[in-house]
Amino acid sequence: SWLNFIATELHKNYSPWLFHPEYGTQIQDIARQRIATRLAHVEHELAAAGPYLLGESFTAADAYLFTIVGWSHFVKVDLTPFPALRAFMERVAMRPTVRQAMQAEGLKAAA
Repeated sequence: SWLNFIATELHKNYSPWLFHPEYGTQIQDIARQRIATRLAHVEHELAAAGPYLLGESFTAADAYLFTIVGWSHFVKVDLTPFPALRAFMERVAMRPTVRQAMQAEGLKAAA
């Protein structure tokens, strides 16, 4: 269910809306508001069940969430209201295999 949520409620709101300036700021602001609502749900679940989406185990859903939420800085989605999610992003970014993958791709670890 987390994979479906990330794909349909997060991924589809980040992309294409926030990656195409031709859609305009009004559409992008609406997308950011929708994303914030969905991130609030993720925040609640991480705070209650964390450190990962399914508790103690790191899963494919966590990797997918890390990737999608990692776009936030580039598309100006504010993560300040979500401390559990920010801690999740830091925790995942510190995983050795994530660090290796990001280095191989020339990406900077999300904070």
